[in-house]
Amino acid sequence: HKAQIQGGMWITDVDPVVDADSSISRLTVKGMGFVDKVKDETAIRDFAAALGKTPCFSSNNVVEQTSVKEFVIEFKMSAVLKEPWTFQPGPP
Repeated sequence: HKAQIQGGMWITDVDPVVDADSSISRLTVKGMGFVDKVKDETAIRDFAAALGKTPCFSSNNVVEQTSVKEFVIEFKMSAVLKEPWTFQPGPP
């Protein structure tokens, strides 16, 4: 199952959130959309919900903030992983 982002929206940044045990349980996703295509938070919330239907992400995705600039709406969301990612540092 794929999560599709609405036309006129795009992702600008994806950052892992590293927990105290060095695992990654969520990603901070930032993006933008043209205000004539993305009228309100509905399209952003729909994208967050669609992520929750994919194999990697839970349905607990939260849109943390949006702000409207002159021509774009900016958003930031927390995309929660179904299973935390763990990693071990390799040799230098």
